[in-house]
Amino acid sequence: MMPPSVKKKTAYLVTTFHRAEYLPIMDSAKLGSSGGIDAFGQVEYGGIKPLRTKVRTVKGDRAKLNPTFNDELWVPLSLPTMSSKVKYSIWDYDR
Repeated sequence: MMPPSVKKKTAYLVTTFHRAEYLPIMDSAKLGSSGGIDAFGQVEYGGIKPLRTKVRTVKGDRAKLNPTFNDELWVPLSLPTMSSKVKYSIWDYDR
């Protein structure tokens, strides 16, 4: 609850996911092939629904699991804010 003398403004926290490097193999390998990962990035702030990048699929040994995202995520903020914690994470997508 904010006092009426405090004016609220809307702003955006802009986050850019460029690249993730040396991720662990999360998808099992089929006969004769290497495993891979279906990676996506995620940003959480202030209790809103997490924003996600597109899923990037990379196959190969662990040294080659470096998905390139180049995605921007715009998280809306209401200033002044009561939250100061931003959580960034990389996930593997599985149905």
